[in-house]
Amino acid sequence: SGVDIRPHHCCITNVGGHVTIYPFAEDCDTYVDGHLISTPERSLAKRPGLPETAIQPTKLSHRGRLILGRHH
Repeated sequence: SGVDIRPHHCCITNVGGHVTIYPFAEDCDTYVDGHLISTPERSLAKRPGLPETAIQPTKLSHRGRLILGRHH
């Protein structure tokens, strides 16, 4: 919870040591290492098992900076 953080904001997965994050929609502001990753160009519209508005996954790295919401 917090300012501009939605109840279902994003998903973070760890599969075999590979950690990824994907925002659930364009309006779920999510930044990785200072880069906004929740943009229309990264949409995964109509992928099975994902919300219709999901954004493509982004790989997270050790010591990477993750920011959810607009206030940081």
